[in-house]
Amino acid sequence: AADRGRGGRFAMSSSRLSVSFGVEFWHSFRRPLFIALAIMLLLTAFGLSSGKMQISSGDSSVGGTKAWITSEFAQTQTMTFYAFFVAAAAGLSLLRDRESRVDVLLHSTPMTPAEYVWGRFLAVVGSFVILMCWQAGADAFFNHAVPNPNAVDMRGPFSFASYFMPVLTMGIPFVVFFTGMSMWVGERSRSAVLVFVLPVAMLLVCGFFLWTWSP
Repeated sequence: AADRGRGGRFAMSSSRLSVSFGVEFWHSFRRPLFIALAIMLLLTAFGLSSGKMQISSGDSSVGGTKAWITSEFAQTQTMTFYAFFVAAAAGLSLLRDRESRVDVLLHSTPMTPAEYVWGRFLAVVGSFVILMCWQAGADAFFNHAVPNPNAVDMRGPFSFASYFMPVLTMGIPFVVFFTGMSMWVGERSRSAVLVFVLPVAMLLVCGFFLWTWSP
């Protein structure tokens, strides 16, 4: 009766939404792929700061400009790492619950489909936003707290915006888009293979057309 008074049985409850969110959110940090990505981002931050790892962004010998590794531009270059991991976390989430018959049990609870799906969606987005903040902190630490003296010419001054503006302007929209698309493809196709079509297509387009395009 209380639910009907607030808009019928489809009214969204914040308590039930938080339950769906909490289950998926805390499960994210126990995923092997999630932990592997966190370690990979840490090693990448160290490799880029030491100069032993580079991401090509143009040839300075033909007039191109080399950006500092501490610039906003440089910080966005590793965000393509997230595509496959977001697809696995978001696209396989509903499929995993379907295989374990959790979706059947939900019919016996007051939780609505909207609360269940939005909780899962927000949990995946939130966990990867935290991971992006981890990456920004690791980059700042290795670039400025333990800088490599041999990389002075490619390291600029510290700027808080250089590390966290890419998260706000590029990272969060990127994660929101891939999370939504991966969940939609996973639910519609019921196929784990098709979930990874979008990140593979993005990688191919970037690799063959965008990264080597110099207008």
